[in-house]
Amino acid sequence: MSSAAWPAYEAVSSHVAANGLVPCGPEREIYLNRWDRVSGTDPFVHVAQPIEE
Repeated sequence: MSSAAWPAYEAVSSHVAANGLVPCGPEREIYLNRWDRVSGTDPFVHVAQPIEE
């Protein structure tokens, strides 16, 4: 896991817990661009958490 993604993991985990959702698999990172093509605080990764229906 990318260290830059940690805040995103925390936000997803908090959202899942706050809404009573149940994770059903590992989180995953979805990269929006190559790391060397982004700068500063540009978003470059989405974090997804599969949940039970």
